[in-house]
Amino acid sequence: MSALRSFFWTVLHDLVARLGLFGLKRRVIAAKDGLMTATFADGRTLWFVAPRRIRLYSWGWDERLARVARRYGAEARFTVSPGDTVLDIGANVGEFTLYAATRGADVIAVEPDRLNFRAWSNNTAAFPNARGFQFAVSDHDGEATFWAFPEGADSSLIEPEHWSDKYTVPVKRLDDFILSLGVTRVDVIKCDTEGAEPEMLRGSERILPITRKVVIDVSPERNGKSTAAECEPLLRAAGFAVEYFHKGRILVATRP
Repeated sequence: MSALRSFFWTVLHDLVARLGLFGLKRRVIAAKDGLMTATFADGRTLWFVAPRRIRLYSWGWDERLARVARRYGAEARFTVSPGDTVLDIGANVGEFTLYAATRGADVIAVEPDRLNFRAWSNNTAAFPNARGFQFAVSDHDGEATFWAFPEGADSSLIEPEHWSDKYTVPVKRLDDFILSLGVTRVDVIKCDTEGAEPEMLRGSERILPITRKVVIDVSPERNGKSTAAECEPLLRAAGFAVEYFHKGRILVATRP
C-alpha cells in the first residue's frame, strides 16, 4: 500500500511540477541510480531521496535553501560570510551546506545515511569549498547501529519510531576529526542528528572553545523528547550564552 501511495504522489507531483500549476516552480522529476532528481527551469538539478520531499521545493531551489537557513536562525541570529568555517553535522542532502557554500564559507559536512550522502555529494559537486564525510558523530570512536529513514529525514543513531533500514556505521568524536583537518577556528556548527545531539556535544569538547556559534535542532526526536535539557548545560559549561529560536526547536549558542 505504501508503494502505491508513493507512486501516486510521485505522479501527481511530477504533473504539477511539469505544468507549473498554482504558481509553483516548474521542474522535471526523474528517478536515477536509486535516487530522484528535480531539474529546474534554470538548468540546476537537485538530487533527493524520497518522492514526498520534492514538495519542499515547490517554490524553487533558492527559496528552499533560504527557508532552511532561516529555520536555524541565519540572518536573524548569525550570518555566514566568505572565509568562514562552517560545520554541517547531519547534512542530509546538503541544503544548509549549499546555503553556506554559496556565501563563500568553507563547509565541512558529515552525513552517515547512505542515500542522503550520495545525494549530498551530487548536489555539492560544483562547490570545491564543501567537503563531505560519511560517518556518524558521537562521544567515542568506533561503530554503531544506524537506523535509516531517509524518506522521512529521521535517520539516527537513536532508534526512531519509523525506519526502513539499519546498518553499521563508523562513529567518531567530532573534535578529534575536525582538529585532524587542521581547523583552528569554527564560525558555525549547525547540528541536526535526530536525537543524538548530546553525544555530538560531548564529543566536541576540544573544538567548542574555538567555535563562535552553535545552532542545534532540539526538536522532540529522542524517543519523543527534546534534547534541549541535556544540550543546554553542556553549552553553558563551555562558555556559551544560550537562547531558543523557531518556536523553541532550535537552540542557539553564542560565545560572548
